[in-house]
Amino acid sequence: MISRMRSKSKVKPYMRLTFNPEGKDHWLFKWVEPFLDPVTGIPDRSKSGMELLMLNLDGQIHFAETREELVEKFGHTIKPKRYTFIAGNCYDNQALLKNNPDYIANLEALPRVERERLLLGSWFAAMEGAGFFHRDKVEVVSPLNVPKRLKTIRAWDIAVTEPNEINPNPDWTAGAKISLCEDGYFYVEHVTRFRHGPHLVQEKMIATAQNDGLNCPVLLPLDPGAQGKVAFMTWSRPLVLAGFKVKKALTRKGKLERFMGFSNAVENGLVRVVQGDWNDTWFHELEIFDGESRHGKKDQVDATADAYNALITGKTMPAKFKIPSLTKMNEFASNMF
Repeated sequence: MISRMRSKSKVKPYMRLTFNPEGKDHWLFKWVEPFLDPVTGIPDRSKSGMELLMLNLDGQIHFAETREELVEKFGHTIKPKRYTFIAGNCYDNQALLKNNPDYIANLEALPRVERERLLLGSWFAAMEGAGFFHRDKVEVVSPLNVPKRLKTIRAWDIAVTEPNEINPNPDWTAGAKISLCEDGYFYVEHVTRFRHGPHLVQEKMIATAQNDGLNCPVLLPLDPGAQGKVAFMTWSRPLVLAGFKVKKALTRKGKLERFMGFSNAVENGLVRVVQGDWNDTWFHELEIFDGESRHGKKDQVDATADAYNALITGKTMPAKFKIPSLTKMNEFASNMF
């Protein structure tokens, strides 16, 4: 939304926006997150009306409670704007309830997710998808409790669009690191995601590889066609020159087919997750994944699936691999009798 409020009135102009909760992936979430209960995602009434500051620098929004915080980072010439969030729900609209006494009952009769969103105002309410992943099926363990690693890989799903006015919620670049350990379990050790242009994406991928170490190969997507090969070479070359082993992940299979192996391992209790600040975002994305819907992002889903599949196959299929003919005459047939 772009709005330029010009007026000769002595009244200071302001903008007012009303909205329903849209979930963690929505671009509005970062604006309202400070006003929410950290467990339920329901607005905390004690924070309602609290003023915060926002600063827009080249399309990147920065938030702070005081001007001093922003000055320390960006200097004294900044001109931040103040904003606030005022919590409200249907119980506050007495005129509505008077005109429609059944309104609350109608909301209470909605499916769970819609009821939590529209009646309680929860931003954390999320569909459980088609059941391809449930967080209660995995054990969350301390980084100190990861046993000896037999194989490790970091798989990437790459995007290069920064949030902008036309597309405030583009895809993410996501990287998932998974290890197969000597106890027979798969450990999801770390997942990261970010949204930047090509140069910063490349820098962060190299920095992540340096943090992972030389014993962790890097798996990059190889899309079909000439353009896919060019993209693979573009992303792989700096990593190879930096000393890292790069592997190819063919992306001809659909998202659901790629994810089903990992889903099956989770269902059978073979996956453990290392505790980290990335856990909730990763859990949320995998839980709402249904294999078909366009709702929500799937970047972490794809990176996780590709990393797991690379571990269980031991190697990725060569780009020039050809299926041998099953109809060709057996050249040894005449010598069999």
